[in-house]
Amino acid sequence: MASVPEATSIGVNGSSAHELGKAVASEGSLLTDEMLARFESRAATYDRENRFFHQDFEELCSIGYLRLPVPLEL
Repeated sequence: MASVPEATSIGVNGSSAHELGKAVASEGSLLTDEMLARFESRAATYDRENRFFHQDFEELCSIGYLRLPVPLEL
């Protein structure tokens, strides 16, 4: 059986996903360094196993992160 290469996080313009997340977090986001570290630690497993990121998604939902783009008037 062929081995599967190690998965890596993909960023934008040479930045890692964690670095991009930290930039967002530093601008008053709900994302903490600890949360981003947890996401980063699980990312390779999600990629390697081709799984949806349920644990991270639940954590984002629990802090209301996914509601941020919705206007308050709604």
